Amino acid sequence: MEIVENLHAFLWRSASSNNCNTYLLEGTKRILIDPGHANLFQHVEKGLSELNIKLGDIDVVVCTHAHPDHMEGIQFFRKEKALYTMHRKDWELVRSMGAPSRRPMASI
Repeated sequence: MEIVENLHAFLWRSASSNNCNTYLLEGTKRILIDPGHANLFQHVEKGLSELNIKLGDIDVVVCTHAHPDHMEGIQFFRKEKALYTMHRKDWELVRSMGAPSRRPMASI
């Protein structure tokens, strides 16, 4: 759903499973915010596909915080060019749990 020009929302509407809403900002870069649970990522892929956007077209993936329903989907960008970002404290938490660092990550 386009909220305003260059801002799209992939809203989660299921009452039976927990996931988050995902947003896409389009400008000089394509920025995906909160890719959601890995096992529910098809929701995001469908939304991107409807806009004729492939995972490789995303430049930055922002995770607003380190809850699984906001960040697990980041794994689908491992082979893509996208950079990942989240707050430094959340990144420290993720790293302390043993998450591999395979891609440059900008922390804020």
